[in-house]
Amino acid sequence: MKTVLVTGATGFIGRWTIPMLKSQGFSVHAISSKPINNFNDTATWYTCDLRDQKAVDSVVKEISPSHLLHLAWYTKPSDYWTSPENIQWINASFNLLRSFQNVGGTRVVTGGTCAEYDWQYGYCSEFLTPSKPSSIYGITKGTLFQIQKKVTESDGISSAWGRIFFLYGPHEYPERYIPSIIRSILSNRPYICRNGNLIRDYLFVQDVASAFISILNSTVEGPINIASGIPISLKDISMKIFLKMTNNLNNLQFGNIKPDEKEYPIILANTNRLNNELGWKPQTDIDKGLDITIEWWKKQVFSDGRIVQDNSS
Repeated sequence: MKTVLVTGATGFIGRWTIPMLKSQGFSVHAISSKPINNFNDTATWYTCDLRDQKAVDSVVKEISPSHLLHLAWYTKPSDYWTSPENIQWINASFNLLRSFQNVGGTRVVTGGTCAEYDWQYGYCSEFLTPSKPSSIYGITKGTLFQIQKKVTESDGISSAWGRIFFLYGPHEYPERYIPSIIRSILSNRPYICRNGNLIRDYLFVQDVASAFISILNSTVEGPINIASGIPISLKDISMKIFLKMTNNLNNLQFGNIKPDEKEYPIILANTNRLNNELGWKPQTDIDKGLDITIEWWKKQVFSDGRIVQDNSS
């Protein structure tokens, strides 16, 4: 049986990967920085701070995984673009890779980001679009990509890197774009859609998780965009949510007609590798994904917009 270690297993994406991995015949082992109580009984859980090298070495040695799905990173919405914690995660990830190599691991897949690309190009292709990140987050992810490439090549480990674009779904941080619209409606507050003409590439979170499992189960190597490949404007997303929840646009307001100069008009993924080399296709279109997300948030929010409990991660 294949044995996989999942990091970031309680996170926005990671939580969806565990039952999928189990259904694919993996023995699933997952790391959390905090003790787990009845989170998901299909995995064997370990409490470990990935920045503690000795603890990581001990856990990895005990599991001796054949596969590693590394999704853990610092993602707090208020400052993850600029936080120095990003730098700590380069070192933690390097040590994790070394631990994995030391126990004879054979296949690693890590979560990267579209922020590694030069967004001036708009249309992002793995082997054509230059890597020119403009944030600490993008720079550190791009640095880890290069480190992982060198480490795995020298050690003979099969390696892939999933570049995530824009995603949404249940358990997302409430401050992010789509949850903020839903919460405004649930609390009967007006919502101002700023920069509504910006074009982005959104994919439902369970499809993101499914794409990672497909990559892990394959022999495809190198960077792979994880996205829908379908452009949609922020304005269209906000209108869809309002019409689904209220059947009118009375409380929806629009800010700038033209995008701010510091914003990029379009960020869209080339998904040829994902769709053609892996044969993977998304199962959830934007309308179905928004329906699921809206229903989840209805169960999490009081009428005044306060979160019942912090289920996001």
